[in-house]
Amino acid sequence: KDIRESLRTGAPMTAEDVAELLGGSAQAKIGDHYYASLEAAVAGAQANDVITIFAGTYNGFNVPTELNNVTFVGETDADGNNLVTIKTLEEGIESHTGGVFVQAETTTFKNLNFTAGETIVNSRVSWMTSSLGNTNGDTGMRSSLKNLTVENCNFVGSGVQYAIWTNQGNVTVKNSTITKYD
Repeated sequence: KDIRESLRTGAPMTAEDVAELLGGSAQAKIGDHYYASLEAAVAGAQANDVITIFAGTYNGFNVPTELNNVTFVGETDADGNNLVTIKTLEEGIESHTGGVFVQAETTTFKNLNFTAGETIVNSRVSWMTSSLGNTNGDTGMRSSLKNLTVENCNFVGSGVQYAIWTNQGNVTVKNSTITKYD
């Protein structure tokens, strides 16, 4: 298969095609479109998309308001074990909370491991710093969150702050574990 032809015509490419083209590997995909980074997939997503995240470890990120009803699904092995880890609450992670900050109205996370370090990235908002969450308060960040669903996710903290935090909307947690958070 000629990758240049796929690029020219817009034909779908496999993860292997993307790896060959980028000299690395794809980190995520939406439908038949592969992305070199999770951040690029989030930037390329639209409402109602499913973002599949391939095995690996990634930093926290923001889910903007316009990505309503987006689902993030981590890759699993044959036994159903999560192969994707999202690092949160560590120095250098650039999201509002130091974790995954959800501004969209409805968002679902499936098959992900969230790990929390001990560094609170933004002390101004440390009262609501979490691995996964949002705020609609006085921080200058606005969120439309109404429904947050967390399914088959594992949160492993380091004794600091919160696994999931919100001051609005409904949170549904299914088949998930939360350990070592305050």
